[in-house]
Amino acid sequence: MKIALTIAGSDSGGGAGIQADLKTFHQFGVFGTSVVTAVTAQNTVGVRAWEAVPVALVTKQLDALADDLPPLAVKSGMLGSAAVAEAVAAGIARRRLPNYVLDPVMVATSGDRLLDWDAEQTIRRDLVPLATLVTPNLDEAAILAGEPVESPAAMERAGRALVKLGARAALVKGGHLTGDAVVDVLVAGGTVQRFTRPRIDTTSTHGTGCTLSAAVAAGLAHGRPLERAVADALDFVQRRVVGARQCVVGARQCVVGARQCVVGARQCVVGARQCVVGARQCVVGARQCVVGARHCRAPTGPTNQTHQRRNGHHGMQLGYAAWADLFYRPAMSRPPREAFPWSVRGRRSMRLPDRDYRQPGAYFITICTKNRARTFGAVISGTVHLSPEG
Repeated sequence: MKIALTIAGSDSGGGAGIQADLKTFHQFGVFGTSVVTAVTAQNTVGVRAWEAVPVALVTKQLDALADDLPPLAVKSGMLGSAAVAEAVAAGIARRRLPNYVLDPVMVATSGDRLLDWDAEQTIRRDLVPLATLVTPNLDEAAILAGEPVESPAAMERAGRALVKLGARAALVKGGHLTGDAVVDVLVAGGTVQRFTRPRIDTTSTHGTGCTLSAAVAAGLAHGRPLERAVADALDFVQRRVVGARQCVVGARQCVVGARQCVVGARQCVVGARQCVVGARQCVVGARQCVVGARHCRAPTGPTNQTHQRRNGHHGMQLGYAAWADLFYRPAMSRPPREAFPWSVRGRRSMRLPDRDYRQPGAYFITICTKNRARTFGAVISGTVHLSPEG
């Protein structure tokens, strides 16, 4: 399993920060780990309060993960202070963590500065030179480059300035520019690439910056070239924004990162479908498991168990298995899933169809038993063993 690390603040509303990053990693078939730098009290309307995590604890979190769960890619978001930024830079350099994506969270959507001058300069001096990719918005690019950024040409100049500071590449995000199209500029390896897409008239953009940088990190963890990882991430975020719907129960905007609307403790209904929660499934009461348009009903009863062995195979302990369906959902595919035209009934094992298991995505096994319908999702290779209990 590929591992990616997020170093950022916790968003109690679940729409941005570490929560959005981990959900994005999951969408890309990457196992996510986290270093919490700050704890916020916020929802979809705004941030009410926040406190920084002590620097020593930030360092211990990073070292604990590097010792046992070394990542193939890292992203950072909200750092909160110069001291935390220095600790993160020291940890990334000392542990030689690869594929570092720096999202320099400095300016809120309202335009308010989130960091003091010392913290901004620490990011510019210590973190930018470590970065495989820096992903500033227009205001953040202006701070880091030291000049206003108000056009695609200025975005290109700012990207080149960040590369001169030591970053391998810079993706300057143009979402705050006016016009019918959104232009993002990637400066990498002496080349410049512009990504243009239609502007979407929506307020459901909470967490898009976090989701974008996390998606790039996930692509790098899968071994994709930087340019492809950026293109895939931009496409992923665009589709998430298009698919988001306006929340109407006392909140301002929907959450983008995990394909879900969250209003307090309620779940929004998108069209005629329920929002997807967790591992692409909704559980209604204890009786129904909904995966895409597939419904599987069974009486309530003891919960089936699943365990993972070190060799990457997943054993499914089933309570008197009635049948099991297997389908594959590529991480970047536009269709909701790719279904295999067969089921297994009364068999103890099944061989997965021949395909490239290195591709990001997840195999989902929908299992109906006499006790309960469950769906298990994981990146699987080889043979899936179905072992009925009793």
